[in-house]
Amino acid sequence: MHPSIDIWLCRVWGLLIVECTQALSAWEIEELKREWHGQMNDGWGEGFAQQGIECDTGCRLYVDFGTFSLDKVWTGQELKGDQYQEVPMGEDGPK
Repeated sequence: MHPSIDIWLCRVWGLLIVECTQALSAWEIEELKREWHGQMNDGWGEGFAQQGIECDTGCRLYVDFGTFSLDKVWTGQELKGDQYQEVPMGEDGPK
């Protein structure tokens, strides 16, 4: 699993890229969503929110993914519907 971002409909979205050897069941997807939500609130996301990102203008951008509720965690297909495209994978990860 690799945290990232996506820009869609003029908005920045938190993104978790998950590499699997086979398709996940509906139950596994829901468990993955719960785990990701927990990481955004108390794990990886909590530390990330405290690390400013340097911007070209000399300011720092702080991003907090932990302010959303579990019902706001979607798969790419749930969010984008027919417009969803899987991220192509190369030898070194997503391209």
